[in-house]
Amino acid sequence: MKTRYPGDVDCTCYRLRQAARLVSRTYDSFLAPCGISIGQFGMLATLAAMNGESISKLADALQIERTTLSRNLLRSLEKQLGRLEAKMLNQTLDDTLKRLPNV
Repeated sequence: MKTRYPGDVDCTCYRLRQAARLVSRTYDSFLAPCGISIGQFGMLATLAAMNGESISKLADALQIERTTLSRNLLRSLEKQLGRLEAKMLNQTLDDTLKRLPNV
């Protein structure tokens, strides 16, 4: 007799999607210290592997709409630039504080 869990739908597609979400969450937890998700990692890895191909070809390889890819890349870039700006600001603040005379 098969054990059924509350909310379990006896559907292979449904269970496959559940498993995929579980795998994605697992990878996301390992990539969290890097500040990226598994989706972003896949996008960046594909971008690196395609070495200068057009955004349309990259979108085709990732099986997503070109506009979605553009938006996702822009968000990732903005996030990374924000981190860089914060790091630069912290460095500038640290340098300034080091130059202040001790009172």
